[in-house]
Amino acid sequence: MRSFFEAKKKLEKTKGQLKQFQSWFDSAMTMVDHTPVSLLWCNAEDDFSITYMNKAAKEGLTLLGEYLPCGVDEVNGSKVDVLFKNSDAPAPDVSNADNLPYAKRIKLGDEFLDVAINAVIDNKGQYCGAMLTWNIVTKQVTLVQDFESSIKSMVENLSETSKEVERNAQGMSSTAEQTNSCASAVADASSQASENVQTVSSAAEQLSTSTSEITRLVETSNQIASEAVIEADKTNSAVAGLATATDKIGEVVQFITDIASQTNLLALNATIEAARAGEAGKGFAVVANEVKSLANQTAKATEEISEQISTIQKASTGAVAAIKQISATISRINNTAAEVSNSVEQQTAATSEISKSIGHTAEASRNVSSNIAQVTQAAGNSNSMAGELLQSSHSLTENSAQLGAAVDSFLAKIEED
Repeated sequence: MRSFFEAKKKLEKTKGQLKQFQSWFDSAMTMVDHTPVSLLWCNAEDDFSITYMNKAAKEGLTLLGEYLPCGVDEVNGSKVDVLFKNSDAPAPDVSNADNLPYAKRIKLGDEFLDVAINAVIDNKGQYCGAMLTWNIVTKQVTLVQDFESSIKSMVENLSETSKEVERNAQGMSSTAEQTNSCASAVADASSQASENVQTVSSAAEQLSTSTSEITRLVETSNQIASEAVIEADKTNSAVAGLATATDKIGEVVQFITDIASQTNLLALNATIEAARAGEAGKGFAVVANEVKSLANQTAKATEEISEQISTIQKASTGAVAAIKQISATISRINNTAAEVSNSVEQQTAATSEISKSIGHTAEASRNVSSNIAQVTQAAGNSNSMAGELLQSSHSLTENSAQLGAAVDSFLAKIEED
């Protein structure tokens, strides 16, 4: 009887312990079931098939459903391969504890998962199953990728900028040296220009004197041309009078020719009458022949005079035309002389302006010489600044390289974590 009560007491104690254990187990399962980490249990007694998934795992698998080879309800009883079927990584062999722990980021469809598989050893040291957990880290991966792209772009831009600064600094240094050389050359040229300005000034004065002399000569030529026009007009009138006189002489010659012709005719008639008179008319015939001979000579002389008068008339006509042409040419010379006179006046005005401009140029040359000295000093300062900028650009290039290495290291650590 006593043994019965002791056994009953032990049984009640055991029931209490079982009840407490059940409470602990229920609490533990509730905690596991509601943990925010997706968790799967692969039981060794079931050939490491999935026998349990918590609430987070069910929700996660629902989100990943389109990338799974089976429905979410069919995951229980499947191998862990179900998560790796459509991923970019092979499924690990969880049946061998030596292959665990396993940790890898895989891509399943458009999603990224951080998968971890750990071996669970019981109190007896036996491998009783594998616990698989995962987190969907697509947003984090996207952020890291965007961050990586942005940072790398910034680092590249910084590196390129530093290189550009270095190139600009080198160019600035080269430009400063060229500026210094050019400034020296300009200073020499300015000095030479100043001397040339003095030479041009003297030449301008000589030009002014020459234009005055040209003006005087043009005025004299203009006066001579005017007088020549007057004389040409007089000559033209005289030649015209000569032409008129030769015309009148021609008329007289024609009259003489007519008389000689009539005389010749009368001499012929007298010869005929003398022949009729016989011996009595012989003396008259001799006279008639002499008259006829004189008439012929007169006709011949008047013919020659007529030819000479014709020649004189032609020469007079040519002379009149030539004098008219000469008169026109002299008029053009007169007009040209007037134009030359105007041009000389304009040249005189231009020479005056040149003299003024030369004065301004001389002043500008002096200012250039003064400014070139300042430019030379500024070029020296620019060269010094370019050297400092070049050193800074070297430091910037080194810093950008260090920053790039630090960013790569930081991103690598983020991916590892």
